[in-house]
Amino acid sequence: MDILPTVLELAGVTHPGTTFQGRTVMQPRGKSWVPHLRSHEPIHDECQDFTGWELFGERAIRRGNYKAVYIPKGPPPGETKWELYDSMQDNGELKDLAREKPNILKELIELWFKYGNETGVIVSPDPYEVRYQGP
Repeated sequence: MDILPTVLELAGVTHPGTTFQGRTVMQPRGKSWVPHLRSHEPIHDECQDFTGWELFGERAIRRGNYKAVYIPKGPPPGETKWELYDSMQDNGELKDLAREKPNILKELIELWFKYGNETGVIVSPDPYEVRYQGP
């Protein structure tokens, strides 16, 4: 779900497509929230829809009950890894299910890279990686 499609639908405006006033514009990736907001029943297929995001080297993606989170190395320096959580059973994200459910984690990681390719994400380097230590 996304804010832009929601605002456009509420305003009764259609997205212009790939160009607007001679400029190239991106297509919104998400869906409008309007049907969801107006209904008492679930509208979107939570098992098919996914949401990805990234900030300061961290990455995450959620589909259905599962959320995969990419954790950079530090501080202090540690292991860079993807973790997997069941948000319905563990909303505090205390039990990493990555080893128990590797296939789900693999699917979510692939979806994150699909999201990254669709949105033009530039993956930032690990903010804690030591790049130069001098002579």
